[in-house]
Amino acid sequence: MPEIKCRSRVVTGERMQLIWAAFAPGGEYAIHTHPEEQFSFMLEGRMRLTVGDEEREIGPGDMRHAPSGVPHGRVLLGDEPVVFIDVYAPASERITKEMARLRAARLRHHLPRRNAVGQNPGNIDLPHHKTLLQHPNSILSLFSSRNLGVMPC
Repeated sequence: MPEIKCRSRVVTGERMQLIWAAFAPGGEYAIHTHPEEQFSFMLEGRMRLTVGDEEREIGPGDMRHAPSGVPHGRVLLGDEPVVFIDVYAPASERITKEMARLRAARLRHHLPRRNAVGQNPGNIDLPHHKTLLQHPNSILSLFSSRNLGVMPC
């Protein structure tokens, strides 16, 4: 299975979490489960989606729901990026902890944030970070940066 390269932005509230994610073409997002209910809205690209026993191809404008504890995953299709928004309810403790870990690592190593095109200011080599994509019309530009975190997928 090829490495999945993506960029995501996360906003966490008291009872839910919104994630904007952009995946590079190709690859698979393995079948998995989690205790949170998950809603997704496709913005760009195509994927073959499995939720429970149902499998279908979805594209821009399609929405889907994965109930708590139901196995789900996706295969990215075509040669263009796949961009979607996920909403988790309640907020995922796993994602919240991963965001805190990444922030602590950035502070510990004094790593610069990536700029708007996913590049590292100053041309510093960060081999442990995955290649990142950036969607130019991100809905998350509407949110305050103090509530916004960037996390490799």
